[in-house]
Amino acid sequence: MKLRWIDNYAGAWVDNEGRLLEIKIRGETKAEVNLLVNGYPMIRTWCGDKPAEDLIATYSPCCGPDLDIDLGRPVQGSGHTDQHG
Repeated sequence: MKLRWIDNYAGAWVDNEGRLLEIKIRGETKAEVNLLVNGYPMIRTWCGDKPAEDLIATYSPCCGPDLDIDLGRPVQGSGHTDQHG
């Protein structure tokens, strides 16, 4: 069976600060991402304090080997601005 490139991203990674990045493949070009800090989902202050869980990631083989994770758009009043339009 041939390994799909997106399958290279599947797994879990831990750093020395207690952060855990989990990536679960959900199809040919989609994945689900969770970022936990000390066992709890990281809070995205720019998204109205939503937790960083079940984030959608997209892999587009025609655009290179990157896995793009949708971290969410800034919520009005969060103190964060959208730098990319």
